Amino acid sequence: MKQFSLFFAFFLSLSVFAQDTLVIGIKNTPPFIVENPSGYGGISIELWQKIASDLGLEYKFVNRDLKGLIDETQSGEIDICINPLTVTAARSRLLNFTQPFYISGVGVATNITESEPIWGFLMNLLSLDFMKAVAWLFFVLLIFGILVWIPERKGNPTEFEGGFKGIMQSIWWSAVTMTTVGYGDKSPKTATGRFLAVIWMFTSVIIISSFTASIAASLTVNKFNSMITNAEDLKYFKVGTIANSSSAGFLDKQNTRHKNFATVPEMLNALNKKQIEVAVYDAPVLQYYTLNYEKYEEISVAAELFSTDYYSFSMSYEHPLFKKINAKILEELQTDHWQKVLARHTN
Repeated sequence: MKQFSLFFAFFLSLSVFAQDTLVIGIKNTPPFIVENPSGYGGISIELWQKIASDLGLEYKFVNRDLKGLIDETQSGEIDICINPLTVTAARSRLLNFTQPFYISGVGVATNITESEPIWGFLMNLLSLDFMKAVAWLFFVLLIFGILVWIPERKGNPTEFEGGFKGIMQSIWWSAVTMTTVGYGDKSPKTATGRFLAVIWMFTSVIIISSFTASIAASLTVNKFNSMITNAEDLKYFKVGTIANSSSAGFLDKQNTRHKNFATVPEMLNALNKKQIEVAVYDAPVLQYYTLNYEKYEEISVAAELFSTDYYSFSMSYEHPLFKKINAKILEELQTDHWQKVLARHTN
């Protein structure tokens, strides 16, 4: 059995080296693989062209969908898939991945013209951060109210009575002073009370200014991005992604229902038509489309990434060129030429 395995590997090696042209699997995935009238360009294309030139390899490109790339690379019909496949545990059982040449993550795209003022208002009004801010403000207001009440309850009992009723009167005074309403129905008369009142006046100006700004930022909803802060939030929206992608796997792990699309343009068109509310896919791909196509200019990609993904070339485990190609990738990633390639396609 061992002799047969060695013979098979030797035969496969001879067949690969004997062939004139390697089959390179690709799929239109800007900015990594970009189809244009003059041929192909993009990050993955330029990386492969440099490797092929250094190793003296002949090749031809074949277009497949994502599932086809994985299946045919595993079977050996495609020698090398240079589409930026995300390295996952499931895929690593099927394919041999090279050194990652790009690191990014799952991105979220939303339509910036889409807004739900009432829904957004309620979500932010009931948020934990907003509740904490209100509780903190009330606590400070209560402290200064009690501090003023302590000297005033004896020196000014007419306006600041003793007991619980007097404390409530002091809190009322503290609130009126903080908001600069100034009804004048309560005012400290003792020296200590007035000293504390002056401190509270200056303090409250700073507090109320900061709090007002926080409320405005919290309750103003211009786009869905401000409402999606983590993967859990995606469950409340109509989500779209690309079928068989790592993003689809990510959503499945999060138990988030989603609609699958065959291509990124199809998904973004559905987002524009409000058939979905959120598009989830590789962040650099989403950014490329929104920055380079006018019809997607109303779509915004959130700065946050919900996972870290590593993009690599892939081959079958038996392919004899794997070590040479992997070594060349490692060499290329250290060069100035590679940095220029990245700058040209991502800036």
